[in-house]
Amino acid sequence: MSFIYFLISSDMQIIKRKFIALFILNASDILFTLMLFCTGVYERANAFTSGIADESIIGTFIKFGITLLLLILAYLGISSSVEKHILILNTIITTCMILYFFINLYHTAWCIIYLLT
Repeated sequence: MSFIYFLISSDMQIIKRKFIALFILNASDILFTLMLFCTGVYERANAFTSGIADESIIGTFIKFGITLLLLILAYLGISSSVEKHILILNTIITTCMILYFFINLYHTAWCIIYLLT
């Protein structure tokens, strides 16, 4: 299966994999942010998450839990949806995956900068 097919496919099995990939990308974003925040390399830019989830273990679990719950609810909702709704949600999921990919790439660059200085 090619990566392009994975991105554009609206097959329910592939959408399930996209949800898993989206959760993994979100989890790595949380871990990168937490790590970089603790090093003092940069400050949080997202005022929403800094208000509800600080750098503590409880705050981190809240962020993981909310994301996981939302993804499960979205997946359960899409399972009984009509094709038009599935296509719309697939576009949203794919867009989020692409954005999270670039966010993680950004975090990786900051980690490299931190390690080299």
